Amino acid sequence: DHPEDEFFFFFDRAYDDSFIFADNVTPVVLHPQARHPILWYLWFEWSVPYYLKKLKIDVFYSGDTYACLSTDTPTLIVCHDIAYKHYPNHLRKSHLKYYKKNFSKFHKRADHIVCVSEFTRADIIQTYNNICVATFFTMKWILFHEFTLLVNLYNWRVFDGFYQLRIRKV
Repeated sequence: DHPEDEFFFFFDRAYDDSFIFADNVTPVVLHPQARHPILWYLWFEWSVPYYLKKLKIDVFYSGDTYACLSTDTPTLIVCHDIAYKHYPNHLRKSHLKYYKKNFSKFHKRADHIVCVSEFTRADIIQTYNNICVATFFTMKWILFHEFTLLVNLYNWRVFDGFYQLRIRKV
């Protein structure tokens, strides 16, 4: 609903055209394909920051907890869980090592964190006890306040006002 704004969707491989659902969405395929922890590192610490700067991206939104540690672009991550902490045996050793090394850094790096539930929010705060509580939102809180997350995340001024509102309620 905001044709005056641009959205750049970063992909690490060929994408389905259904992801490009509006004229103001531009797909960008970055390399390498991120299918292994070493490639995740290269993708998030080299490719993504390069394009954030090149395309002058205002806000980096990551829907799967990963963040770029080597950029100063404002970042919002969505955290579904930190299952690797509770079920380490369910993961490949290489993935577990990457998560242990980086996920707390991703949470600390993020300017804002959206958690899919209050349980996830509490779990993150308990696990990474030096993260500022005021940076968290839960999907329930966002939906309760009729905030259209995916449409408005790009607009940092709007989101920042929302952020200030949330801080007062903590």
